[in-house]
Amino acid sequence: MTSQKEKHFKRKEKVLGQFFTPPKVAKFIVEFAIAHLENRVTNLACDPACGNGVFLKYLKEKGFKIYGFDIDPTVKDRAPKEIKDSIIITDGLLDLPHEGEYDVVVGNPPFSAKYGRITDKKILSKFELGRERKSQAIEILFLEKFFRCAREGGIIGVILPFGIFSNTNLKYVRDFILRNSQILAIVALPRNVFTGTTARTAILFAKKGGPHKGEVLMANVPSIHHLTISKVKVMGKSVKLVDSILYPEFYLQDHLKLENSVQLGELVETRSGQTEYGEKRKFSKSGIPFISAKVVTPLGIDFTKDKKFIQPNSEMDKKSAHAHVGEIVFVRVGVGTIGRTAVITSKEEEGIVDDWSYILTVKSDKVNPYYLAFYLQAPTIKKQILRYARGVGTITIPQRELKKIPVLIPPKDFLKKCEEAYKEMVKLRKEGKIREAKMILNSIEKEIEEMIKSKISNLGFQKD
Repeated sequence: MTSQKEKHFKRKEKVLGQFFTPPKVAKFIVEFAIAHLENRVTNLACDPACGNGVFLKYLKEKGFKIYGFDIDPTVKDRAPKEIKDSIIITDGLLDLPHEGEYDVVVGNPPFSAKYGRITDKKILSKFELGRERKSQAIEILFLEKFFRCAREGGIIGVILPFGIFSNTNLKYVRDFILRNSQILAIVALPRNVFTGTTARTAILFAKKGGPHKGEVLMANVPSIHHLTISKVKVMGKSVKLVDSILYPEFYLQDHLKLENSVQLGELVETRSGQTEYGEKRKFSKSGIPFISAKVVTPLGIDFTKDKKFIQPNSEMDKKSAHAHVGEIVFVRVGVGTIGRTAVITSKEEEGIVDDWSYILTVKSDKVNPYYLAFYLQAPTIKKQILRYARGVGTITIPQRELKKIPVLIPPKDFLKKCEEAYKEMVKLRKEGKIREAKMILNSIEKEIEEMIKSKISNLGFQKD
């Protein structure tokens, strides 16, 4: 542990600069945590990476028996006199006294962006989020330690890098939080909270004991002067989570409003794909192609992704689920797949659509299916689709919500351009020229994005 210790604490930024927690932030975290603590069962509270003890000070004022842990032996020299004896010099990632007993666990652990990653195999092996990994971000291990320290029903309040709440590759960390707690609130902090850095951070408040159910208070505070329970509740919004999406902006930014747009439901008829499960789910060696979500790609229908057939007139042959030339298949389910859209461009691409997708039939001459396929996959619109989505485990967008998506009506010549581009893109993909096909996709979507940005109203977004 000596090398790890030297690596993290030769410099004292945690106390003297970058990771110094402003008293107002620490006070808010302690007060919010206590306000959501139903009962003081043990009257124990701790900070597993206490630094100069700013959290401990407020916990002591609230009458808790406090414990602070820190690997840096000099922190006691800077801690207030009244809490010095409550600080234990030890690595907070090792076994700590009273683990699993604390009513409240709060703090601001070190971040790997400053102090590096943990590579010690003995330490990694002690953590669910560290096992079988060559290294792990120190804040992720501390997050798990905060959970371990809290008793069932205890309250956790921890400052974390914003990436934990938003980065795609950290979904497994968010899933850990969702499995093990009831998330009470996520409060995004302004960039200038910590001296010498503009790194984004947010506070996670959670009650130990999962899996998560219910609503979460999401808030984004413009300055630390807004950090009071009453102000955060007024500024924030209680929301139902969409899958493991935990960053406040996703929920606080309301639905897109575009000037001179119409709702998708005015332009298309929608119906759901259908299929069977269990004993009735049978495929054949030939017959009608089966269009699963896997074959619906941004570059068109691609049966090489999942080649299955359905026997005509069998129980799997759902007549209303047949997709024909000129119709759009829209994947309605799943993070990473929801919103994928493809046009049936030829008889060879026709098939029976499964229940993971909707079939859209254009009913207006103001648009064509090729334009809509590009439009629905434009980045700004994909974000709106996710905002309309529902669910925690497997997210989905109901037809009634999909129909609310605002659609810009383009000039007729752009509709023609989209049709030609889409068909050329599909042709190139079938020839194996994926790079060239993606270039067409990106080019058209860039034009659509510019068109969207030029039509965002002054309000930009609207309330439901």
